[in-house]
Amino acid sequence: MLYYQWLGGRGEVLAQATAFSNVLFCGAASVWVMNALASVVRGTGNMRVPSAVILATSVLQILVGGALGLGIGPLPRFGMPGVAIGSITAYSLGAAWLVGYLVRGRGRLTLRLRGVQMQWHLFSDILRVGALACLSPLQSVLAILDLDRPPLAAVRPGRRRHGGLRPGEHGGDPLDALGERLKDRPTHSAGKVAPSA
Repeated sequence: MLYYQWLGGRGEVLAQATAFSNVLFCGAASVWVMNALASVVRGTGNMRVPSAVILATSVLQILVGGALGLGIGPLPRFGMPGVAIGSITAYSLGAAWLVGYLVRGRGRLTLRLRGVQMQWHLFSDILRVGALACLSPLQSVLAILDLDRPPLAAVRPGRRRHGGLRPGEHGGDPLDALGERLKDRPTHSAGKVAPSA
């Protein structure tokens, strides 16, 4: 919740964002597992299967999340938690399908879960590169936080519109600030000549 408050979330917006993330992060491992397995299949030279699985997962995520979020038909309306449930469901099914695909040996690589031993020298080689690569998404998140975080004056009580600002307040976003300035600029018609005295 502190993360969303730092971004300027207030009131109902903050409540909905918190409800969504509380459910989504409970199943965040399914997103990581499915993308990791898709990378494994892709590494064998097969681009068709992981692409098809990711596409099917995205479509299923929209259908299930939309149905549970809006309460379509006999389904209950869960709101934003329902959208998160749709994401977890889609990614979990995608991960399960890829596990079955690899275990059955349908690709060039067969996944064997028995007799697996951790080889720490391999982990060391992977982390030597992967640990540095982890800094890239961290830098992206910190940049987003810095650019989207509204100034302290903009999040005082009484200044609320869609989570924190009144109309006309750009909340520290450079693009919104530029838009406000362009909107306030006086316009001059082309070819209009001032009358001579």
